Amino acid sequence: MRGHLLFVSLFALFGLCLSNIYSQLRETGPSFVEQYKQVPVNIQVQQQNNTIIITGGDNTIKVDLSPYKIEIWDNKKGKLIIEQTTENWGRLGYGRWIGENISPYQGYLERIGILVEWHHAEKVQGWYQEGNSVTFTLSDDAWIDSHTINVTFDKFYQKSFSVHAKVNDPGETNRIGMGFISNDETEGFFGFGERFNEVNQRNQSLFCWVEDGSWDIGFLENRTSKIRVPAGLTATYVPMPWFISNKGYGIYINTTYITNFDICYEIPYGYWFEVETNNFEMIFYLGNPQEVLSMFIEPSKRAKIPPPWSFSPWMMLAGEFKGMDAIQSANKFIELDIPASHYTNSVHFLPTGDQRGRETQLLQENKALQAMGWKITAYFNQFVATDYTEVYNQGASNGFFVMVSDGSKKPYTFDYFGARLFYVSEIDYSNPKAVAWYKTLLQQAVDIGFSGWMYDYGEYTPDDSLMYNGKIGIESHNEYPVMYQKACAEYFWGISNQTETSSIYAPDFIHHVRSGYVGSQQYTWQAWTGDPSSDWSYASGLPAQIAGMLSIGVSGIPITGSDIGGFEWILLPPPSYELWMRWAQVGAFSGNMHEETGGKGDGPKTHIFDIPEGIVCWRKFAKLRFALFPYIYTMAHDAYLKALPLMRHHILQFPNDLEAIHQPYQWCFGERILVAPVIDPGTTTKDVYLPAGETWIDVASVAAYDDTDGRWRIGYSSFVKGGRYITVLADIQTAPFFVRAGTIIPTLDPSIDTFNNATDPRVVTWEQRKNILHLWIWPNVTGDASTCLLYTSDAADEEDS
Repeated sequence: MRGHLLFVSLFALFGLCLSNIYSQLRETGPSFVEQYKQVPVNIQVQQQNNTIIITGGDNTIKVDLSPYKIEIWDNKKGKLIIEQTTENWGRLGYGRWIGENISPYQGYLERIGILVEWHHAEKVQGWYQEGNSVTFTLSDDAWIDSHTINVTFDKFYQKSFSVHAKVNDPGETNRIGMGFISNDETEGFFGFGERFNEVNQRNQSLFCWVEDGSWDIGFLENRTSKIRVPAGLTATYVPMPWFISNKGYGIYINTTYITNFDICYEIPYGYWFEVETNNFEMIFYLGNPQEVLSMFIEPSKRAKIPPPWSFSPWMMLAGEFKGMDAIQSANKFIELDIPASHYTNSVHFLPTGDQRGRETQLLQENKALQAMGWKITAYFNQFVATDYTEVYNQGASNGFFVMVSDGSKKPYTFDYFGARLFYVSEIDYSNPKAVAWYKTLLQQAVDIGFSGWMYDYGEYTPDDSLMYNGKIGIESHNEYPVMYQKACAEYFWGISNQTETSSIYAPDFIHHVRSGYVGSQQYTWQAWTGDPSSDWSYASGLPAQIAGMLSIGVSGIPITGSDIGGFEWILLPPPSYELWMRWAQVGAFSGNMHEETGGKGDGPKTHIFDIPEGIVCWRKFAKLRFALFPYIYTMAHDAYLKALPLMRHHILQFPNDLEAIHQPYQWCFGERILVAPVIDPGTTTKDVYLPAGETWIDVASVAAYDDTDGRWRIGYSSFVKGGRYITVLADIQTAPFFVRAGTIIPTLDPSIDTFNNATDPRVVTWEQRKNILHLWIWPNVTGDASTCLLYTSDAADEEDS
């Protein structure tokens, strides 16, 4: 093996052009997309005594007429997948809740009330088939005839179908739900959007409502406890009524109303969901986790492939080095040979118009930084402050804001606390004229050289507000961030001469988001996990962000990162340098490597560049991030082609390995790399579970890093068969990671400083050195190795030509 490694290294040093190993997307990609394309199928219906049997594609549904119950079978395998219970806790039914929703602060929702009635479906009154749908009318003997539920099975595809349930003549009905049996304690439930508590949500109770952040309570709690305030342990910016089971199926509740899940929490052997309205659509997907995810996020609704520069480290230049402005910091990066391509400027265009009077200065600064190879992004959110008078008055006078629901059409105004206390209204993205006006505000940032922005918030739509499209807040609240994100995506497509369907590649802009719901992935291509605590807590610190990134990946948003260093240090000290360094290592193997110099806390924030060891650590892993770009960019294509995230929880690749799928803080970074970072303070070893069915090679323990030029060199390591735990050394400069035996990873030359063009002669660009690739090869036991299908910007250039 040592001979193979030396041979490849010599070829790389001679600058061997390896561009012929690149395969173009147009030749291979679409065939994979077609492989998972859903094809409608016809159904067959028959009755056997008390049971109606519906067969469509690979699915068979057995409906018992009395008592009413459904079973779902995989007819290819002859296997029962799930069955409904006839016990009251899980029978299909509806009811009425009375009470009050309370929002002491608009980012959260509390309620006081009681469920005053509930009715269960006991038997089928009648049924009929119409084409490829079958409808049942269900009743309880105690119900009057008008109070029935219609259940329709339709939208049959080879591996999926829909179940529509609707209360007839619902009156004041505002709850409907049902449950299924889960006797097997090894069944896991993964997804539900972004969740910080765990990735597997068995034994949890979940609430699907887009909310602002929640945090641990600092020094008052033990690091491993899971206290999280104000909204609780499972609160999230990005909820989704969706999950994947390791038992070969997935379920999506297609609604924007609040959905509540009890996943074997009250009933250890069953789970149920409840939608806070009088109807629902449940979509059932049959298949392994990768198949299920690719059906849930169908090809036309997948995230576009982001621009290459968004995969470089993200820096906040004005806060990197004490006493230095952005341009001085950029020069310092050149001096220290730290590669980067993206400066996240925090100038707030909304809600307050902080750019006013600074436009010329910002334009000049952006031009200077662009010459050094930087793309620069700014800041927007959905609010307009009442004291941003000229813009607020325009919006209010034209009806462009979300309204109060009393019929007056007045803007809904409320307090919002950011850098200070604001009084704001939020833009109504259901109003086409408001969207057109809003795009003129976005244009102001592009006109002075910004290539996108942090696209903050999205969680504040009041439950009692009214939208232009007639929806009240309780229905539109979860949908709001998707509309908000769509408006920006359409703007970027428009100024880039693209449409939503004209390219699989995103425009050369980004809007990184923290909020979302089902559908957000269609209109965003970079996300982050919001405002974490600057600590080690499993509630909202570094470990919690890993759980959040992995769960959101299982939910269809493929590229996400976290604030390296955290954002909140209230009631606790600023982040330690050890935390900064461990978080930087996690960032190197995340969807984006997103450093955060700002935040809120008691006293000034520390910085990784405050100490020499921190600079060494950041540079080392920034160099690794750049080196791995061909692999990372290829995995970004996988995100589009297969709906697979960059950070892959083991449920997506090892669903049958029960030990693997119960690992919430390690993951596969793409197809070939396994990462198991240190997430506990004072730790210099790491217990790693290597999934079964593969042979693994420890990379980090034997890799050599040359600090003189930032070059990583792989070394020799023995094979380790999967299906076992191993313990590896992990000093403060080491992040444990492994590869599958038989892997080739092409890497970039360490001399590259940026993925953007640059006119500064000190800066080496990717364009200048992209023809040089260094191959890292780890043969398997038979001496064979292969690379993933590779993509470069050439594929995008060809597609656009």
